[in-house]
Amino acid sequence: MTKSVLKSSLFCATAGILALSACAQTTGPQGNNPDQYLSQYHWNLQSAVNQSNQTLPAFYAGKQQPAVTLDINEGRFNLHGSCNRLMGSYTTSANTFTGGMLASTNMACAPAAMEQDGSLALFFSEQKINYKLNKQEAPTLTFTNNKGEKLVFVGSPTADTRYGSKPETVFLAVSHQTRACSDGVSRGRQCLMVKEIRYGENGVKTYEDKEWSNFYDHIEGFTHNKNTDTVLRVKRYTVANPPADASKYAYVLDMVVSQALVK
Repeated sequence: MTKSVLKSSLFCATAGILALSACAQTTGPQGNNPDQYLSQYHWNLQSAVNQSNQTLPAFYAGKQQPAVTLDINEGRFNLHGSCNRLMGSYTTSANTFTGGMLASTNMACAPAAMEQDGSLALFFSEQKINYKLNKQEAPTLTFTNNKGEKLVFVGSPTADTRYGSKPETVFLAVSHQTRACSDGVSRGRQCLMVKEIRYGENGVKTYEDKEWSNFYDHIEGFTHNKNTDTVLRVKRYTVANPPADASKYAYVLDMVVSQALVK
């Protein structure tokens, strides 16, 4: 077997002033710390329209529903479209969100996905946009630029919000192979094969399990590929009052550290 490592690089771009706008009956974030509320959700793009309420196809990347997620947390924001990630720092004041320098992964994708990346960068870069927030069971967040173009996002709770606890960060090597689960509850299905890895503060690996072990849980956000060995950074949450036949942990993908194609 031979392996080839997949890598992505970062490039820098300039971001300007951003903002958010919403439904007519709502007001902007209340209280002294709107960022704390915004950080409790993943904001998923629901629609993109111009000032005449006509769809903006570039934001849809050829799909019926646009696949764009915005995360806002601790002075950083992250936009993930159908191809690359755009990220940068920010500050908020009243209904204005001011962005700093942007960085992006630099992957080549299908033309429609690349056009979506460019449209997101153009929409959020060097612009001054006001925002409003509709707090409800499924909160909405609408960005409007000086052309009257609107991006409407709907919030879904983050893992921190859903599990109500701070996670432990663990690193797992995941094999391209799977094998039959051996416990009674999981019998009849295939389990991931994993090794725990630990790193020092300098990023150097200090430990790796010698043997592969069955992983009986689910890693939210991760899709196994039978042709790829992967190293993941995972958030592990302790679940309050889990069912008798369920794990006391919930695992959520935080980052893909590395991937190696297996031929």
